[in-house]
Amino acid sequence: MLRTRLSDALKSSMKEKNERSVSTLRLIRPPGRVVSGEVLLNGRDIMPLSERELEKVRGREISLIFQDPMTALDPVKTVRSQITEAIRNHQPALG
Repeated sequence: MLRTRLSDALKSSMKEKNERSVSTLRLIRPPGRVVSGEVLLNGRDIMPLSERELEKVRGREISLIFQDPMTALDPVKTVRSQITEAIRNHQPALG
């Protein structure tokens, strides 16, 4: 019984952290949305940024590594091509 409660508590905590991370980067899928609040990154509120401006921040200043293997990588593409694509999108000078 104690193991089940602990396991449920850990799952709940992990889910909450994941939801907070996804909402911070404004990656929530509709119908979900961020209604209010601020996210300070190096003293700058990134919530009012446009999607285009936020794309410049993602991967350079802040990033999220998904732990679910079903959403982390595309099984149709090679790992190399996916990593290269991420580098080209976020660090064009390196790609």
